[in-house]
Amino acid sequence: MAILKLRGVGKNFGALEVLSEIDLDVEKGQITSVIGPNGAGKTTLFNVISGRFPVSSGNILFKERDLGRMKEHEITLAGLARSFQITNIFQNLTVWENVFLAVQTRSPKRMSLFTRFQKLDGVKSQTEGILNRVGLSLWKDTPAGQLSHGDQRHLEIGMTLATGPELLLLDEPTSGMSPAEASQTMDLIKDLAKDVTIFLIEHNMDIVMNVSDHIFVLNFGRKIAEGSPEEIADNQEVCRVYLGGV
Repeated sequence: MAILKLRGVGKNFGALEVLSEIDLDVEKGQITSVIGPNGAGKTTLFNVISGRFPVSSGNILFKERDLGRMKEHEITLAGLARSFQITNIFQNLTVWENVFLAVQTRSPKRMSLFTRFQKLDGVKSQTEGILNRVGLSLWKDTPAGQLSHGDQRHLEIGMTLATGPELLLLDEPTSGMSPAEASQTMDLIKDLAKDVTIFLIEHNMDIVMNVSDHIFVLNFGRKIAEGSPEEIADNQEVCRVYLGGV
């Protein structure tokens, strides 16, 4: 069953067409990746799905709800969360504080002026669970800016988990990582996929081929192929435009 459906989605910036007639389904419970050369439209695709940019044409349905009629924060509340290529954390706050604040934004108590910090036991418990999940419990009192690049990316993923997503969009989660950090992130993505549907942009083809159930390929804003990792690896058009084949 598809949790996300795109039908005829296009995005223009003035006379520049960045996405054209995109049709795709992201199946619930799977890891789906989108790949393509630089400038193929991958990040723009995530931007229109997450509500950062309005679509120019077509429809985006998340759990059969039309995202084109929703604001960015409403999309997040509906169960769709997104990480960015550039790490988006509070550098001067501790690891704990970053996740705690993210969890608190979804707490039913967050609007109460009379709720004491010490009484937010549910928020604390969820914060602890997320830090365990992303492997950062030992660094909970460390300022986020002092973490390694890989751990900062894991912290950002933890902050997206705080919103309780059913669908998680990860935009190049291993960008700038060492091979060891990228391997740890691949393991984390596999673990998260037990509970959350994941839609992934990634340049590291080893990760794409090892974690993905389904892959979409974009080129010049159009979908040129889709299929299993094996099907994509054998696709001559994909090899020609992206994977370096002849």
